[in-house]
Amino acid sequence: MKNQLRVLFFLVAALGAGLALSPAGCGGGGDDGCKVGSEGCTCTGGGSCDPGLSCLSSRCVKAGSPGTGGAPGGQGGTPGGGTGGAPMTGNLMQFTGTWQYLSGTGTANCGAGSQTEQLMGTFKVMTGIDSALVIIDGTCTLKMDVSGNVATLRSGQTCMSVAMGNSATLNVNGGAMTVNGTTASLQYSGNITLVVSGQSLACTYTETSTVMKISNQ
Repeated sequence: MKNQLRVLFFLVAALGAGLALSPAGCGGGGDDGCKVGSEGCTCTGGGSCDPGLSCLSSRCVKAGSPGTGGAPGGQGGTPGGGTGGAPMTGNLMQFTGTWQYLSGTGTANCGAGSQTEQLMGTFKVMTGIDSALVIIDGTCTLKMDVSGNVATLRSGQTCMSVAMGNSATLNVNGGAMTVNGTTASLQYSGNITLVVSGQSLACTYTETSTVMKISNQ
C-alpha cells in the first residue's frame, strides 16, 4: 500500500521523468523515442504499464523501488521500541500506534510543473530516544516534539529515497500532527532536491491530511 513518503517519492520520480524526458520527446505520450507503457513514459489509455511497472502520475515507474529501503525502516523501529527512555505517559499514548489516511493530498511543485496525489495507506508513531516521538513512514523516520495534543516535526530533518535511478532528498521545513481522540490532522511542508539524469531540480512539497488511529501498536 502507498503511504505518505512513498507517494511523495513516486510522485517526484514520475514528475522528474517527465521533466527530464520531455525535451527528448518523451513527455507527450506516444511520441517517437518513448514507448507508451514503458518505464519513464506515459501509461496506456487504460492506465496500465509493462510488467513490473505501475502507473503513477500518468507515468510508468517501478513502484517497488522506494519500498526497498528496509534498513532505514528498521532503524526507525529501534527508537520506537526503546524501553530505556522516559516512561510513556498518557500524553504520548494519544499519538502512538498505527494511523490510516482517511483523506488528504500531497503536492510537489518543481517549477516546470506540479502534481497532486491522494494519500492512502498507513504510518506509525512511536516513542523516541532523543525525541518524544518518531513518525515512521515508508523509508523515513522523523522526530517530533510534543505539547498537549500537538506533535511538532523538527525542522531541518532529511530523508532520501531513490526511484527510477533518480534520487529525491526531502528537507523538512516544519509540520504538526494534532490529535482529537482517535482522529488527527497532519500537515507539513518541505523542500526537495531531485537529481534526474545528473541534473538537479529544486522542488517544494506540501501535505494536508486527516488520519484515524486503527491500532495502539
